[in-house]
Amino acid sequence: MGLQAETSILKNRVVENLGKLSKSDVQNVLNFSEYLLFKGSRKELVNKVVLDPLKDPILEIIGIGDVEPFASKIDQELYGD
Repeated sequence: MGLQAETSILKNRVVENLGKLSKSDVQNVLNFSEYLLFKGSRKELVNKVVLDPLKDPILEIIGIGDVEPFASKIDQELYGD
C-alpha cells in the first residue's frame, strides 16, 4: 500500500472519529491540527532565517562583557566570592 493510500485511510478514520466526539472535543482536535500546521510553518521559517551581524544590533553587542572593566570581575559579580 502506498503512502497516499495510507494517508487517505488515516484521514477517513479521523473523519469517522470526529463524528463520535462532542463539540468540545472536536474543537480541541481543530485547535491541535492548527497548532501542528503552525509548528510546521514555523520550522520552515526558522530554517530560512539567516543572522547577519551587520544588520542585527543585538548581534553587534555580543561579547561586550569580554573587555575590561567587565571581564575581570564578572564571575565575582555573578557568583560572589
